[in-house]
Amino acid sequence: MVAIRNIRSLNLRKIKITNKGIRILANSLPTSIEELNLSENNFGVEGTQIITPCIANMSHLRILDFSINKINEGALDLAKALDNKPLMCTLVLCNNGIDDISMK
Repeated sequence: MVAIRNIRSLNLRKIKITNKGIRILANSLPTSIEELNLSENNFGVEGTQIITPCIANMSHLRILDFSINKINEGALDLAKALDNKPLMCTLVLCNNGIDDISMK
């Protein structure tokens, strides 16, 4: 898949993306993405671990909707990927099964 170089906003809400699809997506997304909606895909911890290195490289990311993906302990990987994102202004993580146990 060829990288989508000029995309600034991408909405992939509720498309039932598989881990294979996430892997392809992670290898294709430009670092210039500003808004990314991956909500309601239920890709879980493994999918989160696949996409977080890509998210970590998005230097312009301002808005990320990661809700309803059952990320559980994958939240730690996501938190690391979001470290040092000065432009980030909106992060949605609701309904992901994140609790004290998954954050240890």
